[in-house]
Amino acid sequence: MRSVHYGVFVNVFLFSACCSRFSNSDEVLLFLLMMEIDGDYSSEHGGRSVVGKFQRKRIRSAESLKLGFRALEDAELMLVASGGKRKSLCVDAWALNRFNDWRSFVGLDCTVSLEDLFESNVSYLVDLLSSFFLQVQRRDGSLYLGESLVGLLRGLGRLIRARLEERSVSSGIAVEEFFIMTDPRFKKAQLSCLTAVQRSVAAGVGRKRKTNECLTPLHVQSILAQSFMQLSTPCGCLMRLAFYVCHNFCVRGYVEMYNLMVSDFEIMYDHMGKFVRFHERSSKNHKVDLLHCQPVTCYFPDVVATFEAYFDHLPKWLAEDGSSCPLFLRGIDGELSNPSVRLA
Repeated sequence: MRSVHYGVFVNVFLFSACCSRFSNSDEVLLFLLMMEIDGDYSSEHGGRSVVGKFQRKRIRSAESLKLGFRALEDAELMLVASGGKRKSLCVDAWALNRFNDWRSFVGLDCTVSLEDLFESNVSYLVDLLSSFFLQVQRRDGSLYLGESLVGLLRGLGRLIRARLEERSVSSGIAVEEFFIMTDPRFKKAQLSCLTAVQRSVAAGVGRKRKTNECLTPLHVQSILAQSFMQLSTPCGCLMRLAFYVCHNFCVRGYVEMYNLMVSDFEIMYDHMGKFVRFHERSSKNHKVDLLHCQPVTCYFPDVVATFEAYFDHLPKWLAEDGSSCPLFLRGIDGELSNPSVRLA
């Protein structure tokens, strides 16, 4: 009992002395910890710790801050050792699951990982991927979006690249960066993926495009009723054409308008009748490819009539050699009812 009272008295005395000597609580805890390390106090009083576990952590943080460094965290060390967190983990896991499901469907061994297949026999893996993209579809039997098919190929490529980067880190030997979309060894798989995308586009599967909703039908009729928008003159034909290109085919950027070619538009036929199809090459929103998007078509009779009038009055040299030219040409004075009047 006496030793306990004596220990409490010593604790109070030390704490009071430290408070009078040091300016803040972190310095007090640091002093008490140093006493424990030296064994001046803990050995005399049964090894009882003056500084608890939480206080020790505060002391280490205080020491780190004073030196301009922070304490290491195990979670961060593990994240760095694993190569960092990828934002595409969910997509990559989905792509791998679909590939493994297909291997099970065709009766192939799924115990060999995708990365091991790449390291052991690239040509065999390419053959598998080629057949996979020609067969893959949704679980309900419908076709995937074009961008989903491309996402499958990119996801599998990221998994392979992660293995190569892991090997490079462990060995210290730099390796050439791997991109499955451009690697010539995977040309066959790329073509199979492209074929699947084109099949989805032909079936009408695609991301719905935004439409211009700022103009009501009354506004459209009022604009088209203007004298300078009529098909009777070359300038009116070009103005009406420009309006339909913006309104019905959603060409929004002025640079995109400037780069339009005659060959980008075609009058076609199907079971629903005559229509205009826009073979879009690039746009303000889609810089690389547009195969994943729904084809832009328009069955509106006046749009078809406008493009027919435009095509009928193109320069003769364009009709003769079949070459392309910019869509927007300079109008020549005259009436379009005269077949000899052409755009230039």
